[in-house]
Amino acid sequence: MYLAIHDKTFVSVAIKLLRKEINSDIHKQMFATEASLRGLLEHPNIVGIYDADLSAESGSYLVLEYVDGNSLDKYGKADTLLPIDTVIDAIRQAAEGLKHASNLGIIHRDIKPDNLIRTVDGLVKLTDFGCALTTQSGSSPIGVAGSVAYMSPEQLTGKALNHQSDIYALGAVFYRLLTGRYSFESDTTDSAINEILNKPHIPVESRRDGLPRELSSIINRSLQKSPGNRHDSWDEFIREIDELRTAMRASYDYDFDMLRGFSESTQSQYLAVTRELAATRELALHAKAATR
Repeated sequence: MYLAIHDKTFVSVAIKLLRKEINSDIHKQMFATEASLRGLLEHPNIVGIYDADLSAESGSYLVLEYVDGNSLDKYGKADTLLPIDTVIDAIRQAAEGLKHASNLGIIHRDIKPDNLIRTVDGLVKLTDFGCALTTQSGSSPIGVAGSVAYMSPEQLTGKALNHQSDIYALGAVFYRLLTGRYSFESDTTDSAINEILNKPHIPVESRRDGLPRELSSIINRSLQKSPGNRHDSWDEFIREIDELRTAMRASYDYDFDMLRGFSESTQSQYLAVTRELAATRELALHAKAATR
């Protein structure tokens, strides 16, 4: 990936170049798939695809919107977790981008923290549609594709897909960003596939204490093995997140870890300091009132 200036608009762009050492037919097809979507995926939560050249002597390349931020993979470990409210907001934004793609008949198929970029202003953008397929075709020239840890059972087995497979993947990302762990126990690809296909996922609340019941419900529902047991639509998924946020604001103390916590130890430290500051401020107010 290279940073460049567009010669017509003079805006910063990212150049995604297909390197010669990975210039296989599959990678060429992924580039072609992504190039075919330019001009379609225009949405605030999707990285724009401006231009493409698949026959350049220097190698195939895509001209993409430049996004100044970090992939969410940076925040997928136990000691780097984002505040819970920030994670919820990031997932909601990603869902809006995926809803837009779904409305165009596009299934992403490779949703993972690496493919979600968060800017310093908190804007989240989805990128890398190289594995995408359309619901009209129902199949892809590159066959089964994606990242195993976030793939639905039907995607792993090459069955027909719809938006509910992407809902599963985003639920798996949600799980990872809240816990720093996957929804299964295995640490090898083969055993992970076996767990995803044949065993219930590990409930998110067993990985992290204190999560709101509504939050656990959203994630656990999205990770159901049967698509029919997941959310029916992106609208329903987003609506449940909005209801969760409303409930949190109505019943949760904003000085608690919902907004401030990272790892559980850091959350405890934040809470202790916040309470101490609150107590000190209360004493100061009483002292000021007493001198009047």
